[in-house]
Amino acid sequence: MTDESSIPYLCGTCQKPVTNNDEGIMCDICDEWYHAACHNIQSQAYSKLGHSSMEWYCFKCESNIHNTRDYTHPSDIHNLTPNSSLSLDSIQSIPSLQRDLQPKLTSSPTKLPPTWTKGKPLRIININCQSLVGKKGQWSHLLTACRPDVIIATETWLSPDVKTSELECDNYAVYRRDRTTGLGGGVLIAVSSAIKSTLTDIQTNSEILWVKINCKGQRDILVGACYRPIVSDKSTTTELFSSIEKLTEKRNFDIFLGGDFNYPRWNWTSMELKNNTPYVELHRAFSESLMQYELKQLVTEPTRCGNTLDLMITNIPSRIVRTRVIPGISDHDIPLVELSLTPLKKYQVPRMIKLYNRTNWKQLNSFLEIEMEKIMAHKRAPTDQLWTSFKSAILEAEKKLVPTKKAKRRDSCPWVSPLLRQKMEKRDQLRKDSTRKGHEKIETRYKALKRECQRIFRHENNKYVDKLLNDESERTEVLSKRFWTYVKHRRSECSGITAIRGKNALITDSKSKADALNRQFQSVFTKPSSPSVPLTTGPATKDVPSMPELKVGCEGVRSHLRKLNPHKAGGPDGISPRLLRETADTIAPMLTRLFNTSLMSASVPKDWRKAHVSPIYKKGDRYKTENYRPVSLTCICSKVFEHIITCHLMRHLEGNNLLYPRQHGFRAKLSCETQLTELISDISAELDKGREVDAILLDFSKAFDRVNHHKLVYKLKEIGVSDAIATWVQSFLNGRTQRVVLEGALSESCPVSSGVPQGSVLGPLLFLVYINDLPKSVLSSVRLFADDTIIYDDATKSDQLQEDLRQLELWEKAWDMSFHPAKCEVIRFTRRRGRAAPTREYVLHNQKIPVVSKIKYLGVHIQNDLKWSAHIDYICGKAASTLGFIKRTLPPSSKNLRAKAFKQLERPILEYASCSWDPLPKTLSDKVEAAQRRAARAVFNVPRTSRISTTTLLNKLDWVPLAERREHRRICLFRAMHFKEVNTELHDYIKPSKTKTSSRKHSVQYSNTHHNTKSHLSSFFVHTAKLWNNLDVDSRVLYPPG
Repeated sequence: MTDESSIPYLCGTCQKPVTNNDEGIMCDICDEWYHAACHNIQSQAYSKLGHSSMEWYCFKCESNIHNTRDYTHPSDIHNLTPNSSLSLDSIQSIPSLQRDLQPKLTSSPTKLPPTWTKGKPLRIININCQSLVGKKGQWSHLLTACRPDVIIATETWLSPDVKTSELECDNYAVYRRDRTTGLGGGVLIAVSSAIKSTLTDIQTNSEILWVKINCKGQRDILVGACYRPIVSDKSTTTELFSSIEKLTEKRNFDIFLGGDFNYPRWNWTSMELKNNTPYVELHRAFSESLMQYELKQLVTEPTRCGNTLDLMITNIPSRIVRTRVIPGISDHDIPLVELSLTPLKKYQVPRMIKLYNRTNWKQLNSFLEIEMEKIMAHKRAPTDQLWTSFKSAILEAEKKLVPTKKAKRRDSCPWVSPLLRQKMEKRDQLRKDSTRKGHEKIETRYKALKRECQRIFRHENNKYVDKLLNDESERTEVLSKRFWTYVKHRRSECSGITAIRGKNALITDSKSKADALNRQFQSVFTKPSSPSVPLTTGPATKDVPSMPELKVGCEGVRSHLRKLNPHKAGGPDGISPRLLRETADTIAPMLTRLFNTSLMSASVPKDWRKAHVSPIYKKGDRYKTENYRPVSLTCICSKVFEHIITCHLMRHLEGNNLLYPRQHGFRAKLSCETQLTELISDISAELDKGREVDAILLDFSKAFDRVNHHKLVYKLKEIGVSDAIATWVQSFLNGRTQRVVLEGALSESCPVSSGVPQGSVLGPLLFLVYINDLPKSVLSSVRLFADDTIIYDDATKSDQLQEDLRQLELWEKAWDMSFHPAKCEVIRFTRRRGRAAPTREYVLHNQKIPVVSKIKYLGVHIQNDLKWSAHIDYICGKAASTLGFIKRTLPPSSKNLRAKAFKQLERPILEYASCSWDPLPKTLSDKVEAAQRRAARAVFNVPRTSRISTTTLLNKLDWVPLAERREHRRICLFRAMHFKEVNTELHDYIKPSKTKTSSRKHSVQYSNTHHNTKSHLSSFFVHTAKLWNNLDVDSRVLYPPG
């Protein structure tokens, strides 16, 4: 017999077992047990619990409780109705339960032996949401109070625009199947993040979802969610049981299925159909399918309007501990089932938070000052010794003097007021009375109170968020940070990498997934080659000035340390940027010596050549490792030195005009917008001359990861980089290793044989140097933005374009790079309506490059007729999605917050690179303005049917028309080019004019360019020159800044 002291039902106050010989109470909502004495409930009061209106307070779920609940036993639970209890006589008649069960007081509630195997049962709830987004407050409180391990949700009404992070399920792995056409529908399964779970790859045309949960010492269990929208639907049921057959044909699984099945006419207690049942055959077919697959339906209480629509179905009824129905968040109640299962748990290392705000920085700097003097005393210490000593001193100081605390899970609902708790308790009691007595008046009162609770929930939740982000007692910078933290968290995708497809099966273990991703990242590296390089295709070496020697100064190091972002993550060495910034004055001399020693000896500490790689999802199938790109997290001290070297290199390259002028990526005073304005102007000028232009958008395959280290060093020396820096860069790149970090697990370390680390400071500049000679291989026009490459020329020179492709094949072979022909695109820009496609086929690697009528280059959709309807449709759709996020996330009462969110989140979408595509035809311009008008109504929470003028709302917000903003933006960019604030030469496109048309006009005039087409007239340089010439002499934009 099991010893009573081993019962896992511990008191929520004293953490000691609540045994059968104790007076114990159990919360109806969260199932937490307490000793009556720990709640100061005397024996006389204890005897009245459950038989009077007396209440007690549960500290765990913060609810007022009317009564207690009995224990049940797993071997006999299947003989009970969901809310029944066993009498003392019936227990004593069961041999397995014969033990001392007599409570101290005969008037106290009867307690039965606890049901448990090892640990608490697996708790599953089945929720019909009817708009999950609209009930986030109730949803969050339900998860906090009920603490389910698995959530099956139907009618989520979610769309792909709604991020999972908006659902406030931070402690769950969420799997979704949203309805793709029409409104409503959608199913969701959320599994506690502590439990190992995987989405299955079964695909159906219905709203059906299956997730596998790994169990310990027993068969894994498949948890399914199904929504059958109408009573007459036959296909959903067919696909459901077809999916069960597919899942179980190769391996036996336990099955647990939940959802809204819409079979209202079944009496699940008597297993008989009610009178006047429509679609009898469908009802009976469903029941027969359950019997065929040996499945049992568990819910016998009604879940909506006297009908049992929300079902819980399983093939392991013997493991059911308890089934009951609790009040829901919609007009459906919630079935809750507990199973005697032990799922495999993920080991989660407790996260420690460093409390830098409570650190005595004066004391820490004093400690470090002594340590730095000791290190500096070693005059001839090598780089590795200096770094090891510095690192040890920093980490020791942090360990001794920076306080820490263990991170705690925030899962309470502070907006739930005492009044709301009382109403919820009354609602729950009315539901119980309605179920037990069946009175229509009680049912009506219950539904009315349920609606009132939902209304109060929304109001209190909105009020809490409004106060959190608009607290007048807080400083402006604190509120701003809190606002953006809140928004960023809601916008981030928190679903993670649930599984990776291996050779034979899905990989779910965190370390195995990290290893699989690391192997993928390693597979794209080029093999180390000999130092020999193809000299015939290298960059020119004539008249290249040599770079001056670099001497690192203490003041420069101190300045870089003070500019560190304290909120960024540390690197593999464990040193945080906050610590380095706060101790900048103390450690700057030591780091200066370390940097100079490293540069002179061309030796890089081993820690600086390590990288922790974070896999970032791009697009496509989330199960495929090739759809993730690596971002490296490197040491902060290394980044500081990289920044110093990068600035020195860039001064040499820019000062001597060594970089390709049409390369606009990773360069100061250049951007996506400058690249796009020049490209569109080039093409429109050719069309204005009556020509057609063929353009080829080229796609590199893993460009940053394929850079050959030996050949990169050769190219650095060819452009005059000093031997000291070139050798240091070689040491920095050689011998690098990386490990993938995923869900707290680290992959095995693997060598990095090629590439420049993405996420480093120096990497982007090294990549620019590596592909700087690409344009010299071709005769056509070439534009580069990092690795985004487009070549274009007159369509009559198609043979030359094809020859350029052949030359690029030679270039990529010589320099170990690779193009991806399937992802390259060809587009012909033309004024003709009948013939928009090129007459010849362009071939790369013996593959025909696909022809398209529009391309997406640097985020802008460019059509072959230089019209912008496709791009405007795209940005308006994206803006509408962002506005939906703002409305879902910020309360209607927070007008200032909603206006701020529009300016920072939605308006940049509508204005991105607008200088390249503005001005617009009136129909398209009105479409963009409509997006802002919708936002104004959303800020004031004014419905579209209201008679309030949108213009009035715009005036209250002081929002000018977007067309005016775009025009002003064009003039500002033109002025920046005129005053050399941007590295684009105006005289390449338009010429200065000495003619002054009016005394009110300024003297800095540009000549009007002749044009034959509307596309050329509306191009940036031609159109903006006219705007510039018409400015009054008093206009502020005419004068240089300062």
